[in-house]
Amino acid sequence: MGRRSRRSAARTLALIIRHRRLRWFDLQLVRSAGAAKTIQSTTTIRRIKHRQQSRPSNIPLAAETNSLTGPNGPVPLGDYASVVRELADQSRHEPLGPATMLDLRRRYGEQLATLFVSVASLQTKANKKLGAGLWWVTPKSLQQATPWQVARYKSQWMQDRHVFDLCCGIGGDAVPLSTRGPLTAVDCDRALLSMTAANLASEGRFAENHLQTTRSAAPGGEALRDPQYTARVLCADVTSTQIPSDCFVHIDPDRRAAQTRTTRPDQYQPAWPEVLRIVDQSAGAAVKLAPAAQLEDSVSQRAHRAWISLQGSVREQSVLFGEICQRAQDARPGAHSAIAISTDSRAVCFSANPGARTLEQFSGPGEYLYDPDAAIRAAGLTEAFALSHNLATLAGPAGFLSSNGAPPDSIVRQMSVVGRVIWSGTCDDRGLRRELRTRKMFPQAIKVRGTDHDPAKMMKRLRECGDRPITLWIGRTSSRRFAAMTQPLTET
Repeated sequence: MGRRSRRSAARTLALIIRHRRLRWFDLQLVRSAGAAKTIQSTTTIRRIKHRQQSRPSNIPLAAETNSLTGPNGPVPLGDYASVVRELADQSRHEPLGPATMLDLRRRYGEQLATLFVSVASLQTKANKKLGAGLWWVTPKSLQQATPWQVARYKSQWMQDRHVFDLCCGIGGDAVPLSTRGPLTAVDCDRALLSMTAANLASEGRFAENHLQTTRSAAPGGEALRDPQYTARVLCADVTSTQIPSDCFVHIDPDRRAAQTRTTRPDQYQPAWPEVLRIVDQSAGAAVKLAPAAQLEDSVSQRAHRAWISLQGSVREQSVLFGEICQRAQDARPGAHSAIAISTDSRAVCFSANPGARTLEQFSGPGEYLYDPDAAIRAAGLTEAFALSHNLATLAGPAGFLSSNGAPPDSIVRQMSVVGRVIWSGTCDDRGLRRELRTRKMFPQAIKVRGTDHDPAKMMKRLRECGDRPITLWIGRTSSRRFAAMTQPLTET
């Protein structure tokens, strides 16, 4: 592309953004059109405006049936899996060009062509979060979906019981649930439910000819126990869905019903009283909430609350009711659990009753320093964790923990970042830099608690001090700030 063509393409892109009419498809068109020297600013903007006036803003839906449609009417998305796979493979190597876009529109229509391109562009992120295979997703539904490691762990709570996955979205939880027993996935959004059906059918997760999609509530009684319904989807209002009393429920209320995320269950959709009514009608239930969500004492005392982290980041709070408490690990009603899951789906659990404990407090770092997993802190179990493993605090439960003597056991290593202290002292910048240069070390990671230090800025300043990696800890005791350098326990 010549310099003049590049400038023309840049001006056109700026004008489109200024008119707030840019979509992913149009961005690809602008990027590619300059190479063919066919782009003209005013013509392109006029064309895009015309498309925007005639194009639906959401997932393609038929106005009468509210279902995904193609040139010949409503169709199952599974029929187009090969098309999206081909587009996803192509987009990983180069942007999709205008010729590809126009061919898709000619073969499948405007609506499905736009959907295929969007789904194909999300496959790399979907595979990382949801697992291998083709996933039918939207940007919002992918963001809200449960990571595959967490979903697989939660599915073990249900064992082989028939489960109703309410507010199922695109099936992030439904797919693992379908591998262990009968499943009914329910949502009121027919477009997302079409994606759920395609995701369940992909890779043989269930037989497509057994798929049921209906606006009515699920029938009760023996109809749900028919062995052919290994997994099915139902388009219905979850508050009116009939659930047999011996079935389990997994429900993920919408935390963005008012367009902004909230941690207050009374603002969820369905409303919290409706969620509790559904819970009480089932044999057992698992309710997915935001990590910071608070519950009234009457609910907390009869339920078990579990905070689940993945790679050290808390992903959700699950509230367990009824028989599920008997099946989950250490899930006593009234108690809290912290569950830490690694990238390869290995999980370790710590459970205790919340509340303050009397702990030993060090005046400075001991032989070992600990930063408990985020799930432990979110569950309010830092003090219980420290007491059960003979650890001391440095500045209360919000700070780092420490110990002397024997190295920590395997549970502590799996549920916290642990380092063997090789130096501790002042945390002023000049002293730290001098000490690191003397030891020819640099901070590979910086952990900060209780101070206003910026780890990213410190990393830049201290990176050139040496070539031996260490972990730098900046924290507080009851009377002062401190810095400490640690190495992994495997090093001598």
